[in-house]
Amino acid sequence: MEELKKSIKEIVEQDIVKVVISNKKDKEEKYNKIVILLKENSKKKYYQIEKYTDKQVFHENIELNMLEEKILEFMESKYKQLSAWATDMNFDLKISKKNKVFLGKKKK
Repeated sequence: MEELKKSIKEIVEQDIVKVVISNKKDKEEKYNKIVILLKENSKKKYYQIEKYTDKQVFHENIELNMLEEKILEFMESKYKQLSAWATDMNFDLKISKKNKVFLGKKKK
């Protein structure tokens, strides 16, 4: 999954404001989709992870520097699709059944 790591690294090097991870590989996976949003309070900027089940949403806050690690964790084993929005670019990442990684990029 070296290609996946490179693609995710390229995405997180941008100013990411939102990430949506979906299309779970395993029907048993608890979360249907995961949304990661850039948040800011009076002290600092951070990312908030929203994990959606059928009936609930679970929140987790992470430091800015943990974004790459978290995305990789979700994408390596659990999900096949990712959309990310940066301040000046959009990314679409898909993993095929044969584990090929496709990364689409669009300037805003």
